[in-house]
Amino acid sequence: VLVKLDIICFENDCNIHLSAIEFDFENRVKNNKFNCIINTKSVCFGRCNSIKYDDITILNLVLFSEFLRGIDEKNNIHIWTNEMRFELGIIQSMYNSCDLSCPWNPKNERDIETIITLYPEIKEKTPFHGNKYNPINVCEHQIEYFVKTYNKIKNSLN
Repeated sequence: VLVKLDIICFENDCNIHLSAIEFDFENRVKNNKFNCIINTKSVCFGRCNSIKYDDITILNLVLFSEFLRGIDEKNNIHIWTNEMRFELGIIQSMYNSCDLSCPWNPKNERDIETIITLYPEIKEKTPFHGNKYNPINVCEHQIEYFVKTYNKIKNSLN
């Protein structure tokens, strides 16, 4: 089971937009999509002893866990991101700060950027559809050029 996760922080916005979409290498995007906003205004960064999140953020993290469990109860989800440890590290630290268990297996974390660098022209030539400020549209676009690149590599090996 494959899930593309993306976090976006817009300029002049203290929130993290978390999006996730189930996909596969044949049909690309599936119907299972998740999107939420995590309020970082209430977060203490820097020299504070602990990070506190508001109730809505905790609820969104619980909902994201349920989203992943709804796709695969056996926790065999491979999570693909652009900067694996950056994006997943941020989300995982939120789970840790809220005393919630991480809803994915860290050994199933995957990095898209490593694959994309093999054929960067595919990313450059893939047109964007939708609104560039909509995190779901951004995630769908990333899946599109990633799957094209993956399939080009796979076909070149045959």
